[in-house]
Amino acid sequence: MLGKPNSSANEVTVIEWKVYMDFRAFYSGNALQFLASRQLAFSELEEVVKRQYADAQLALISSSPVHGIANAASDIDLICVTDDRQSDQSMASQIYHNEHHMEVVAFAREEVHNAFSQLATDAHKATAQKLVAFK
Repeated sequence: MLGKPNSSANEVTVIEWKVYMDFRAFYSGNALQFLASRQLAFSELEEVVKRQYADAQLALISSSPVHGIANAASDIDLICVTDDRQSDQSMASQIYHNEHHMEVVAFAREEVHNAFSQLATDAHKATAQKLVAFK
């Protein structure tokens, strides 16, 4: 069993999961397949995001297209990272691009940094505490 030293037989570690599934390839492949089915390129989505948030530094596609469960009626959910907070309510902007319904939510770089820092802290907690933090 792969894993960290002294791990028990029932413990699943991050190292072990990497052997079984390439999450990056799975999610990227789903997104690319979805975009191809809509005859869209990711660069088009980035342009839509930039028109909405000029200071967007990063744009990500999320939700059903990434998880491989999108259907013909699925909208395109996008997340972007901006330099500054856009509002106190991270509301999605409703956009139509070439007949495709899109929703864009912007998060400030500081919000993203704080969220990932908290996740890193929570990762070292016991399972029950992780579940509480997740909620």
